[in-house]
Amino acid sequence: MEILETETFRQAKKRLLSKREYQFIQRQILSPTRLVPSIRQSGGIRKLVWVGTIKGRRRKMQILYYYRTFSNSDHGVVEQITLLHICQLRGSRGLSLDQVRRLRSAVRDERRKS
Repeated sequence: MEILETETFRQAKKRLLSKREYQFIQRQILSPTRLVPSIRQSGGIRKLVWVGTIKGRRRKMQILYYYRTFSNSDHGVVEQITLLHICQLRGSRGLSLDQVRRLRSAVRDERRKS
């Protein structure tokens, strides 16, 4: 399993999570039971909502990631997760269609880099 991070995710992670909390979130995403359905019209982006104590305070976070598998001549089937974005949730508002489109575009850009 390969885990990649976008620059946006990396910056938000530093601001929002301790190292221990980040490791916990990684384990949650890597858990086979955590493979949640894709966000509609996102091109395969998934969302993990996590409620926990973040840097000493109880908060609700949304982690957006992209999961894919592909064949590689050296390693066979490769599983890859790209962590796209993390933010604190305030209320129950979902992603707008425009936000989903921008995330889908970011996934395409990341796939071209790899």
